[in-house]
Amino acid sequence: MKFLTLSTLYLILLISASCSKGGSRSDDGSQAKIAANAEFFKLVGKVYPYRTNNSESQKSILTKCIYITESNESCTVNELAPLGVSHDYVSTEDILSRTLVSHDFLGAHFEKALNSLQNPYLRKLFGSVTAVVISDKINPSFYTSRTGVIYISGRYLWLNEAQKKIVTQVTDTRGANLSTTNSSKLKFEFTSRAHIKGTNIRYPVKGLDRNLDDILPNLFRLLVHELTHANDYLPSSYYRDLSGTEDDRIGEILFERYKNYKMVSDQITSLTFSEILTNYAKAFYQNLDISPDLIKMDAYEMAENFEKSNACDQYAFHSTREDLAMLVEELISLSEMGIENSRAIISYPENDFMIPNDYQYPISWGVTNRILKPDVFKRAMEGSEKIFENFESFDIALKLKDIKMIEATPGISLTEFFNHHP
Repeated sequence: MKFLTLSTLYLILLISASCSKGGSRSDDGSQAKIAANAEFFKLVGKVYPYRTNNSESQKSILTKCIYITESNESCTVNELAPLGVSHDYVSTEDILSRTLVSHDFLGAHFEKALNSLQNPYLRKLFGSVTAVVISDKINPSFYTSRTGVIYISGRYLWLNEAQKKIVTQVTDTRGANLSTTNSSKLKFEFTSRAHIKGTNIRYPVKGLDRNLDDILPNLFRLLVHELTHANDYLPSSYYRDLSGTEDDRIGEILFERYKNYKMVSDQITSLTFSEILTNYAKAFYQNLDISPDLIKMDAYEMAENFEKSNACDQYAFHSTREDLAMLVEELISLSEMGIENSRAIISYPENDFMIPNDYQYPISWGVTNRILKPDVFKRAMEGSEKIFENFESFDIALKLKDIKMIEATPGISLTEFFNHHP
C-alpha cells in the first residue's frame, strides 16, 4: 500500500469557478427517478403522515403533494413551502410533522435516529425540503424537483428480521444489464465499501437484528446525499427570500433554476469530461445499451481513465447533481462521522465472464478516501461552501488533517484491499 496525505488543507475560502453557459436545459432526470419507483407512485395514499396530531387539512395537503409527478401540477409554496421558509432552525419535530411513512416502525426509528443525529451540518440541509417520505415501495432512494421531497427506502431503517422482510422486497435495477451475482458482461466492475474503522456500515452485523447505532452511519450518509440534492436546487440563500411566490408551484420554481443553470452544482469547478465514464454511467445508472468502447475496455484501461478524473465516485458522471451530492456526502460523512470509502475496479479475464466461487477478484486499482485527493477535495470544499451557510472550512480541514488517502497495489485481491485499515 502507498500512503498519501493532503498537500494542502485549503484552509482559506475557495474561489468557485463559474462557467458561462448558453441555452437552457430540458431534463433534470426527475422523470427517470419517478419511473424507477413507479410502484410507489401507483399506490397513492399508501403512505400516511407519521404525526397523528396533524390537522386533516395538513394530512390532505401532504398526501396530495408527495405523489405529484409533473412540475406544472405540483403544490404551491403556500400549500407546502420548504421547511426553512418558516423555520430558522429546523427541529426534529418540524421534520416529523412533514414525514410520511408506509409503516409505523419506520417513523419511530426515524424519530429516534433524528434525535441521535444532531449534527449541525445535517440539520442545516433539511430547510430545503418540503417533506420526507419513507416507504417499503421505494428503492433506490431519491429526490425529485417535481415535489421538493426526499423519498427514502425503508431498508435503511429496519431493526429485526420481520421488518427486514417488509422493506426489502423492491429491487434496485441499476446495473442489471451489466452484471449478475455470478457473471459480468464487461472486463471490469466498479465496487466500493463505506466503513468506520473497518466495519462495513451497510452491513454492520451478521445477524438479522440491528440496533439504532448500527443503522445511524448509513442513514446519515444517505440523508446528506439526498438533502444535498434538495439544497442544490434550493440553497438557503435562495429559499429564505421566496416572498411573492406563495401562489407559484414549487416544482416550477425548482425546474426553472435547473433550466437556467442556477443550481449550486453549476457553480463549482467542472467535472473532468470523460466520454468512456459517461458511457459507463449511462449503461449502469440508466440501463442504456452498452457502448462498444466499454465492451473493448479492460480493467486497467478503465482504472487509468477514472484515476485522472477529479471525481470522487463514478456516479459523478451520471449528472452534475450526482457529482455534487457525492462530493458533499463523502466530505461531511468523513469529517463528521468518520465514514471512510474504499473504491476498487475489479478485473475479469474476458467479457461475459462466469465468476467461479473461488475467484479472488483481483483489482486493477483501488483507493481509500479518494475525497482527499487534492483536486477532488478542492471541489468538495467548493460545493460545501455553497450548500451550507457559514461553512466552517477551517474546522473541516482540521478534522481531516490526520486522515490519509491510501492507494492499493494493483493486482491484489479485493478482500485484501478491503481488509487493510491501518
